[in-house]
Amino acid sequence: MFEAKPGRTFDRAVQEFVHVLRTVPDGAPVEISGGTIQVFQHLAERVIDQIEQRLTGGHRQSVRENLAQAVSDIRHAVEEIGRWQRRCAAR
Repeated sequence: MFEAKPGRTFDRAVQEFVHVLRTVPDGAPVEISGGTIQVFQHLAERVIDQIEQRLTGGHRQSVRENLAQAVSDIRHAVEEIGRWQRRCAAR
């Protein structure tokens, strides 16, 4: 993703990343280690950084809106992973 070219390739990579993040809570706790979750969180921050760099570019309004929504989606997915992790730890 970090090497993705501007445009649709980057957008598709971001969409796929959001999809992967959203599926983490679907897994069994034994399938996903705390280390893996930390990796996802780190990658999420890097992807958000990449998106924010693109937001400052001269893209059309609709592109900027989609990118801003992607940041929101990533943050929400990471929050859901955190809640899921806490629920699993409490069991």
